[in-house]
Parts: sequence; structure tokens; C-alpha cells
Amino acid sequence: MMHSNVETVPYEAGRIVKTDVEIDLSALGGKSVVITGAARGLGRAYAEAFAAAGAFVTIGDIDIEAANDLVAKLDGEAIAVRCDVREWKDQLDLFENAIHSSTSRSIDIVIANAGLGGAGDPMMVEQDPDELPSEPALATTDVNLKGLLYTTKLATHYFRRFQKRDGRKDRCLILKSSMAGFIDWPKALQYPASKAAVRMIMKCLRRTVWKDGIRVNVVAPAFVDTGIIPEPFKSKLIAAGMQFASIDDAVKAVLRISCDPTIHGRSLAVIPRAFSPEGYVDLESDDMAPGDNLYVFEQMALSMKV
Repeated sequence: MMHSNVETVPYEAGRIVKTDVEIDLSALGGKSVVITGAARGLGRAYAEAFAAAGAFVTIGDIDIEAANDLVAKLDGEAIAVRCDVREWKDQLDLFENAIHSSTSRSIDIVIANAGLGGAGDPMMVEQDPDELPSEPALATTDVNLKGLLYTTKLATHYFRRFQKRDGRKDRCLILKSSMAGFIDWPKALQYPASKAAVRMIMKCLRRTVWKDGIRVNVVAPAFVDTGIIPEPFKSKLIAAGMQFASIDDAVKAVLRISCDPTIHGRSLAVIPRAFSPEGYVDLESDDMAPGDNLYVFEQMALSMKV
């Protein structure tokens, strides 16, 4: 399928994403999409939606049996590749398989979705202050930050290759953060810290990658009842009055970013319908304007020649 050569727009502060618009899914036909952590949860829902829209989907997941099971059930073209996002070689194999298996021999959309939750964070375990502390396991950081950095590096590398090859100037990288990356979250350390880092990765990239025809955005779900939240933790959330966002709205936010070439450098939150009729909103929290205390420092940083 031929794709129109839409120009990627530079980041512009204040360009708020309107969520009450219809999504043109025809833009996804024939696209090649890579999704990490796509065998379950939101990743699985993303894969199903892209396949149904006519995209070729490459599913990366450490659970290859679940990934293969999903491929067998998808309404569309897809492959599964075993991928531990903490391993560079696994992610490299994921991208290479996506390229060589897709009809277009290309990649158009990458969703860095793989992640670990924050329950039971070893960093929060208080030990006897009179004893030597034990080394905390950093698995959550390794998956949520190291793994996402690998995905980001590979996505931008291959996007630049294909832009040079075919001249198309709208490829899309979606980084999955969380509402925990935007608020105080004293129940854990690694999870909110890693998700806050995702915001900064987007903000660092958005000023430059558009020149290579790349858009980068963040999707930040609140709690979504995907069936993989541990039941004891889910019960605590309900007891605290927490409402859950919708899987369908999480999918809608990702599809909106993927289909609209004007969305660049934004963070979209997926939230309960009680707070937004569309189930997702532009957080409007990553822009600085004249008068902000940090604005002058940001302008100096942007003007540096490196």
C-alpha cells in the first residue's frame, strides 16, 4: 500500500491534542508495527487493534507461547518474536524480524510497551539500620528504563534508515509511561521513577527527531483493569476508591497518536471516564512558557551548540 508523504511537524508548546475527534484508521493499512510486551494486557489490546486495522504487527514478548497464541488468534498479519527487553540482542532480533517479515520490509510505528509494575519494590523494604543493607533487585528499572532505552535507540536508528530510503516523513514512536510518573507515589520508588524518566526521554527527543520524519509521544495510563494486576493490590486500590480506566480508551489513545501526523511531543493520559468523556486527555504538563521559572534555563540549553 502507498502511504502519503506527510511532513512531521516540529514540537510546538501549547499544541494541545483534542480528544473529541474521529480517528481515521485507514492510515494504518499496510503499516508495519512493532510492540514490546504485547502478549498480554494493554500490549495485547494494542496488537489486536493494529492487526484489525490492516497493519502488519510484530509482537515481542518474553513469553513466546502466549505471543504465538495471540498471533494465531489475530485478525490480520502478525509474527511473534521472543524478546527479553533487557537484552540488546533480543531487541535487535525483534526489529530485524519485523523488517524481514513485513510486506513493506520496513517499520513505521514502534510502541515501547513492555514494563513491570511497582508492587513489592525492594527499594522500599526497611531493614535493621544497625545491619549492613542487602543489595536491592532492580528488575523494574531494568525493564522499564533500560529496556525502553534500547527500544528507543533501535526505533530511531531504523526510522532514520527507512526515511533515507523511501523519503517518507512520518514514523511514530510511542513510549508508555504511567500516571505514576506524573504524581507523588510514595508506595514505590523504581516504578514511578522509571515512568517519570520516560517523560524526559520524550522531551529530549521531541526537539530533534522530527527533522528525520519521526514523531515521539508518551501515553500514560492510570490503573487499567487488564486482568494482570495482582488481586491483593487491586483490592487495595478499590478500597482506596480508585476507579479504573478502560482498555478500549487506552487503545484509542495509542491509535490516535499513530494516525494523526500533527501529534508530536505530547503526553496523553488514559483516565477513568468519570474525569473525561473520551477516556484520555492531553496532560498539558510538559510545556514551558515565558514566565515559567525554568523557561530561561530551557532556552539556554536549547541554544547550546554540541
